[in-house]
Amino acid sequence: MTIPFAAAKPFPQAPSVFPSRLRRQVFGPLVLGQHRPGRSSGRGTRRHRLGLGLLLLALTLPGGGAGLVRKPDRPALDHALARRPAIAAALAGVVPGAVLIAGNSHAELAGRVGLPCAPLVNAGLAGARAREVADGLAGQRAATRGRLGVLLIGTNDLLRIARPLSAQARARFAAEAAASLAWLSQNAERVVVAAVPPLGKAAAFRRDPAAVAVYSDILRGLCRPGTCRFADPFADLRDGDSGLAKPGSLPDAIHLADYAAMLDGLDLCREAQPLPGSAASASGVSR
Repeated sequence: MTIPFAAAKPFPQAPSVFPSRLRRQVFGPLVLGQHRPGRSSGRGTRRHRLGLGLLLLALTLPGGGAGLVRKPDRPALDHALARRPAIAAALAGVVPGAVLIAGNSHAELAGRVGLPCAPLVNAGLAGARAREVADGLAGQRAATRGRLGVLLIGTNDLLRIARPLSAQARARFAAEAAASLAWLSQNAERVVVAAVPPLGKAAAFRRDPAAVAVYSDILRGLCRPGTCRFADPFADLRDGDSGLAKPGSLPDAIHLADYAAMLDGLDLCREAQPLPGSAASASGVSR
């Protein structure tokens, strides 16, 4: 049964999840694109630099900006730099009836597969946590409102070092997820949010499998009837309620072997307008 999308804004417009004081201290005027005498600073350029600065900040700080700055993940930074203009270009090409998919590597890899029923616009960012997804989307806008917006987040928020089961971490994840859902609700007619996929045993050393169900429940709670649809395309991969995947079901303990099957499990074509012969957008490179 299709859940109608509410006309009113279902998700509050959340501000950036980074304290303004911290943004100023870490990045300063150059990265944030503040105006300096003698230099032109168009509104679009400033907005682009601001969004990129916040995304880079997210990739260098643990736990929502709390604590000490950790050593930057260079591959993640390089990938974010490469993906941002690709995502902007993909969103600039959105047509009515398109499906927008945003989130972490699961979203980016699925975005390269495409759908048989509608264009699939790839706004995924591999390696991103919920706050990086939210702030990466914040400065972007689709050319027109798509039919569906899909969100896949959570896997990169389960790192044990971030204490994902703490009350602070859970509240932070809920706020960051709500920000992405708010963006999707503005840029798509209906929203689908996926459960957090299970982990392979090899990934449990760094990530906490016990947080998989907890974070899935947070996403389920944010997705109220009339605002969006919650889906679990990973049910067949789960080894009970352990948060772990069935042995051998995940090639690298994180990613799926078949992203086309994941898209089928999300049942997107039931809600998307059929567009015979449409081709999926395949922007970006995954890592």
